[in-house]
Amino acid sequence: GESGATASAHPTEGSGGGRRGGGGGGGTPPPRRSLAIRHPLGDLRGTAASGSDLNQRREETNDAVRRMESKFKNYGLPTEDDGEDSRAISTLRQKLADTEKLFVDANVAKIHLEKTAASLTAKLEEKEAACDVALQQIQKQKAEAARSDAKQEELEAELRRCRAEGRRMLNTIQELRGNVRVFARIRPSLPGDGEEDGKESCMVSETESCLKIAKAGGVEQSFTFDRVFPPETTQDEVFPEISELVQSALDGYSVCLFSYGQTGSGKTHTLQGAAEGHLRGIIPRSIEKIAQYKNSLEKCGWRYDVHVSFLEIYNESIRDLLRDSDADEVRHDIKAHPDGTRSVTHLTSRRLDPTDREAIRAIMLRACDLRTTSATDANANSSRSHAVFTLHFTAENAEQRQTLRGALNLVDLAGSERLAKSGAEGIQKREAAAINRSLSCLSDVFRLISQKASHVPYRNSKLTYLLQPCLSGDGKMLLFVNLSPDERSHHESLCSLRFASLVGQCELGKAKRTIKRMDEESVVETEPPKAVQDRSVRRRTRMATGDTAAPSKRNVRSRVSR
Repeated sequence: GESGATASAHPTEGSGGGRRGGGGGGGTPPPRRSLAIRHPLGDLRGTAASGSDLNQRREETNDAVRRMESKFKNYGLPTEDDGEDSRAISTLRQKLADTEKLFVDANVAKIHLEKTAASLTAKLEEKEAACDVALQQIQKQKAEAARSDAKQEELEAELRRCRAEGRRMLNTIQELRGNVRVFARIRPSLPGDGEEDGKESCMVSETESCLKIAKAGGVEQSFTFDRVFPPETTQDEVFPEISELVQSALDGYSVCLFSYGQTGSGKTHTLQGAAEGHLRGIIPRSIEKIAQYKNSLEKCGWRYDVHVSFLEIYNESIRDLLRDSDADEVRHDIKAHPDGTRSVTHLTSRRLDPTDREAIRAIMLRACDLRTTSATDANANSSRSHAVFTLHFTAENAEQRQTLRGALNLVDLAGSERLAKSGAEGIQKREAAAINRSLSCLSDVFRLISQKASHVPYRNSKLTYLLQPCLSGDGKMLLFVNLSPDERSHHESLCSLRFASLVGQCELGKAKRTIKRMDEESVVETEPPKAVQDRSVRRRTRMATGDTAAPSKRNVRSRVSR
């Protein structure tokens, strides 16, 4: 009975011992079934090594069981007998069972990992193939990009050539039209004109280039100019006609635009207008156009620097309209340079970003605050000085190794007036006398230029001496004569038209660009030497034949128009 009890208890102990032995004999826990993609082959190798260890342990356990069973048989003892050997056999059998289970699990994990590895290998091959295709596409795109870059460079070079040709043709057209041009603008009738409703004005534009003026019961007189703007013309319609001159200044020419006319005829409105909106005048619109041209030319390799100055000539004295305060006003003199340019000493010059509208507005408002004006019988806000707004351009092109310098002078002339009509007295009378004297000097300059006089007295006036580079044949000039339709202003309008006709007879010759190479000091003119020689030959031929009359600009314009 005791042996039976002991025998019956052995399986339990063996089982328990087997579990404990399995836990201890099992060694490391079964490997985890990792599905990680990053190291599938490493997991597979680890599983294979674990399987080999399990096979070895399994064989060792089987050998031990076989030796124990053989021992029992040799002694004639039952294999299921109780005792230490029986418990050992049970423990070994339990370890064997656990090892077989671990082996099966390892085989399952190995099979799963082999499938995973095969799947990842296939995906890797697909990715490598896709990478090869993508690499070929990238190389193809690089080749196409290189061809596109070469084509773009070719097109940009062609564009630069076209733009240069366009500027050359533009200058040629301007030269054929004449480097002195005259525009006339008739302002609309205002309530202060005193004209009755429905009554015709004393001035009518017949065509785009012709107008007529007549006093009631008087004889009509017709005048022809390059362009005539009727009263209904807006600021938007005026500016495109003079925008070519803005481009010429950026191309390195000295350009001057005069706004001329009697007091109250609309000179300042044409030139300055409102600060913003559709009433903007030539000055703010020119700056906006400069910003457009500047951006276009900078794409061709040019780098522009723009400075602005604003002065007035009051009683033959120069005043800085951009000074910080009245206390900063000093004496200003005109200085002539060896290259023919002019500058004003101690004059404020501010760097300007043409796209900065706020800075432009501040400059215009500052100048308007400092400019000398006063009320007369002819105009409640009459300008008592000539105002000169100048944009200075300097540019460099490193690729072409060229530098250029240009200037755009926009001149708002003081109003011509009769003392009897303006009612000026005292200081205003002296101002009016100085204005008329300065305008008379300007008229003398144009008259002598039209007569091709050997000497022109530019020094008789600060205005003409300052603008001599634009008036002496090296630059381009436009006179904008402003006219009042009021019949009471008939005499002043007629004088303005006669002055404009005198200016229209002037021929300044071929304009010159201020351009040079970076390693040179001498100015390079656009006119080729052969053209100078040809003109000299023609001049000598006319002198030899007795024909000293040069073809007039009007005849040239007629041929161009035909």
